[in-house]
Amino acid sequence: RIKTSVQLAAGPSSSEYDVIVIGAGLGGLACAAALGKAGRKVLVVEAHSVCGGCAHSFTRKAPGGGQYIFDSGPSILTDMGPRNPLRLVLDYVGASEYVEWIHYDGWGMRTP
Repeated sequence: RIKTSVQLAAGPSSSEYDVIVIGAGLGGLACAAALGKAGRKVLVVEAHSVCGGCAHSFTRKAPGGGQYIFDSGPSILTDMGPRNPLRLVLDYVGASEYVEWIHYDGWGMRTP
């Protein structure tokens, strides 16, 4: 079970958690998920308002309405196939079934 909070009212008691992970980037989240699966009580703290570190997405308005969602994280280079390290962690902790996998044939980029 995952609890999220923007701000903690009081600092956590050291007796409440077995492990405190500092940083909710890919490494911190993977570590916390594996520790949680192993039965540890884990607290993840993050300074940013969004978890994921460099694995963010962003949106832009589409012409005629709607929006485009851009994946700017590492999966854009390696996709989320069975050899992707993040995919391996998600499979290990049993979270892959909760993710909508969107596969693409390729990608391109245009710059001014």
